[in-house]
Amino acid sequence: MKKMHKILARALTLFAVISPLLICGCHDNIYWMIEQEVRREEGISGDVRAIIPFKGNLYCANNHLYKKTISPSTSTGSFNGQWQKVSTGLKNIITIAADDTYMYCYTIEWQESSSDSVNVAGARTLYRSTDGSSWTPIDLTSVTGSTTTSYAMTIFDNQVGNGRLTSSPGRVAYARILNSSNAYAIYKLSGGTLSAVTPSSVVSGSATEAVKAVHTSSGDVFSKDTALAANNYYIYYSVSKDSHLYYKTGSGTASSVDLGGGSIYSIACTANYLILGTSNGIARVAIDSNGVPASSLSSFSNNAQTMVTSMCPLIYVTDSSINEGSGDEYAAMTISGYISSSPDTFKEVGLYAYYPGRGVWNRDGTSDKSGN
Repeated sequence: MKKMHKILARALTLFAVISPLLICGCHDNIYWMIEQEVRREEGISGDVRAIIPFKGNLYCANNHLYKKTISPSTSTGSFNGQWQKVSTGLKNIITIAADDTYMYCYTIEWQESSSDSVNVAGARTLYRSTDGSSWTPIDLTSVTGSTTTSYAMTIFDNQVGNGRLTSSPGRVAYARILNSSNAYAIYKLSGGTLSAVTPSSVVSGSATEAVKAVHTSSGDVFSKDTALAANNYYIYYSVSKDSHLYYKTGSGTASSVDLGGGSIYSIACTANYLILGTSNGIARVAIDSNGVPASSLSSFSNNAQTMVTSMCPLIYVTDSSINEGSGDEYAAMTISGYISSSPDTFKEVGLYAYYPGRGVWNRDGTSDKSGN
């Protein structure tokens, strides 16, 4: 029934938009509007939690691991369906991160609760790999007192290598782990070694709450919120996942604009827009030549907002130095809360992509659809 309501709502919206055009006889505009209703293709499903570059490939994780060449579609001429499922021998890959030498992931072993027969998180294992296929466990004894841990963990990196920053010190990976002293700490990952670090530049939360980092000219900046990005002008971030977009220089005072487009979960920079992942789907806000964001959101010139319509926790662009719409762009969509209260279905949850040669957003997956 909700699916029917969704289709009906889109049809009525489309009719409302094209009715004036029918009266005016603007046929070209009518055809353009109809073409914006793009058939949704198959793609990688589930919660896509990370997309990262590593040694000439892009990798994404959603319990499984996928890869594709990092070469842009404007060079390869290839669009949707280029991902390959990687045989890792691992189960339940939660997320991934990388430095210049190693890719890292951690897995969770789910266990059935004896009290209410639901799955609960058990052992968490941290791994490293030099090629994305062969994985070696990282001994956590020095941090948690055992080789694996049942304590909370997350990993992330400083986002170097997406077309903006590739210079020293390069890509750095971090882990936030509840250690044997029952205290959270941040660790730098270097192959099989974990070194405790204390972030000195934090835009949201405290140093030990960090779950996201971005590299700037003055060093790595950290945040307890997942929406964090930077260009050559400003650091952009959200606080407590509200609709305010904050921006500041490394040492300056933060300014903010309330974009009113839902809670902000992810930010990706392009030369002329910030692409946002929000609780209401994908959005964008223009930035001027000095990086200052506009006071309100701008509609996309493509079908982004009719395709990515629910909570969007992840936005990734392969080259942040070019204009929005000129390079390959990715988004992950999920459903927050009960499926019964959402107009979307689980079939629509997963990875989406925009390729300039196609000019539209759609689901993105493997070529043979076996990994979708």
